[in-house]
Amino acid sequence: MKTRTALAYVLVLLLAPLLVWLAAPAQALGATAPPGSPGTPAPGSPDPGTQQPTAAEQAPGVDAYGAPAELGRALSANEQTILGPGHWHRQGAQRTWYGSYRSLANRNAYCIDAGMLTPYPKYFAGVKPSTVRTARTAWALAAHSDSGKADVQAALSAIVKLDAKIPHRHRMKVHAPSALGANFAGAAKQYAAITRDAKRLAGPYRLRVALAPVPRLSPGPAVPLTAAAGGGQTQAGAAGTQLTATISLTAASGAPLPGRRVELSTTGAQGPAAITTAAKPVTVLLTAPDTGTKAATVALSARAKDLPGDAVRLYRAHGRGSSTVQNIVTAGPPVAVSARAEHRLPATSQPRVTTRISTAEPAPGARLHDAFTVSGLAKGQRVTVEHTLWASPAKPQRTQQPAQGTAKIGTVTSKGVGNGTQDSPSLALDRGYRGWVYWTERIAPAPGIRAWRSDHGIAEETGLVPWTPQATTTAALDNTANTSTDAIAVRGARPGSRLRVTATPYRTDTAPVQSASASGTPGEPQAFDVTVGTDGTARATTRPVPVDIGWTTWVVRIDGGEGWKAWQSEWGIPAETVHRAPTPSTTAPTTAPATTAPATTAPPTTAPPVTPSPSAPATTTAPAPETTAPVRPQAPGPQPPVSEAPAPQPDSPEAPSRLPRTGTQAQLITGGALILIGGGAVLLLATARRRRD
Repeated sequence: MKTRTALAYVLVLLLAPLLVWLAAPAQALGATAPPGSPGTPAPGSPDPGTQQPTAAEQAPGVDAYGAPAELGRALSANEQTILGPGHWHRQGAQRTWYGSYRSLANRNAYCIDAGMLTPYPKYFAGVKPSTVRTARTAWALAAHSDSGKADVQAALSAIVKLDAKIPHRHRMKVHAPSALGANFAGAAKQYAAITRDAKRLAGPYRLRVALAPVPRLSPGPAVPLTAAAGGGQTQAGAAGTQLTATISLTAASGAPLPGRRVELSTTGAQGPAAITTAAKPVTVLLTAPDTGTKAATVALSARAKDLPGDAVRLYRAHGRGSSTVQNIVTAGPPVAVSARAEHRLPATSQPRVTTRISTAEPAPGARLHDAFTVSGLAKGQRVTVEHTLWASPAKPQRTQQPAQGTAKIGTVTSKGVGNGTQDSPSLALDRGYRGWVYWTERIAPAPGIRAWRSDHGIAEETGLVPWTPQATTTAALDNTANTSTDAIAVRGARPGSRLRVTATPYRTDTAPVQSASASGTPGEPQAFDVTVGTDGTARATTRPVPVDIGWTTWVVRIDGGEGWKAWQSEWGIPAETVHRAPTPSTTAPTTAPATTAPATTAPPTTAPPVTPSPSAPATTTAPAPETTAPVRPQAPGPQPPVSEAPAPQPDSPEAPSRLPRTGTQAQLITGGALILIGGGAVLLLATARRRRD
């Protein structure tokens, strides 16, 4: 009997803890619990993510579930390991977790059955998920499930709980964070932002690719041009065809998905290997080899991967007691989208044109045409060639576009032209135009024919209507200084140019007769530069040059330059000629006849006194009467040159013998001689007396 009683006591002691645990309100720390149970946040307190019951809510030795304190601490420790960032929400006697769970390794999961038991990992070991297509929730989880913020995870949990496409077994009512109180204010903001972005950016996604040939020689994206054979130009890569590839990636709403890498694979052409999407479609250039006489196809394949999927993974709890455990969902696997486009290139020909202007130096008002040769067309093909004549104030350089200041004179067309040489229609120049002119040609694209156009300023297509600078000159004579200057007025020169002008004086003994060739004795030439004004004129005056008796005539030369040829004035132009006349003579020669008109006595010439030699007594000779030759009146018209040699002076070797001294001059000489003789006699007497003494 005592043995049976002892066995009963032992059995009661063993079963008592189990019975107490089974009677607890919450048996396994599920998503619901009575008020005051562990994890329920105190009103107004900040959410720590996983909160434990306070000491006031827990009786000594017993946890909030009515179990022994040791068991309660163990369960709380398990809860800490399963809960991710988030917030608890209590609703009456129930509560649910708005946040993520660590039910699966290396990813966050979200419960879909509010009020049911906690989804511990053991219930999902080896479970294969199914998929639920719900693009917006899938985008939200793919974009934000890695966040460590409690508000973000609470917002994602609310999105999952409220998604009608996901099968739920809610045991309590669920709400958006905005209806869950002040503790969910941050979660409410995140919920609004994430759902707004999900509506705009969620899949399924669409990748588009379009191919189009580049319009040749037309406005649009900058496509470089290169010189082609025959003096023209074609598109860059003249041996191929250029196409544009346009790539765009959009969400289900049509909104662009920027910042995504798209891999490209091209066949039949060369292009980039990848692009990054942007807010607008991205355009790249492809270059296909020249098809020649055979058609070809260009294909472009594009692929964007690692995009948010449009489905979530659903994991259902299994095992003993799993019927009361919440099911969970996670972000779905990433997806990839692809697109492909093709463009068929027909067989084409590339025409070219070589040209030559009809004359390299047209006269003012002349008519010009273009002698051109077409090549590169297939048999039977015909094209229309457009010819444009341009006027350039400066010597043109070869460029792809007209230079500044270039003006179009006119355009003519040659229709139905095949391979071969012919002349274009002509255009007339304005009679007042001076400067450069040149032709350009253009062939428009046509089926099976590529476009072509020439450069500007090709030398063979360029002509010059030259400027013809001339000068009007006026020579002037300064009779006082016996110098001459030449005033030069230039006209018809190239506006803005600098001219080299040379003025040369020529002297002649006879009046010059105007001619193209110069004669006489040239003086020192004067060279200087003048700047031409906008009206084509310029003025200058030479330095004064001394002139001799006779005629001086000026010749002016203008050197050639860019746009004009050299010019020279004729010799002997009356306006460029001055005449210096000789000074009239006033002294007649000594051989003039005595029977001439009454003479005017010239003033006597005073010569320095001459001391006679002591052995040669001076003689006196009566002077001959001086006469003056009459001055004959000068006949009008050109006079013969007059010698400018100076008259002979008394000391000159060529001077005639001196005339005898007469009058007062002879008396002075005689008196001087007597004084000298008397002085000499006195000196001799004094010397003889000293010797006797």
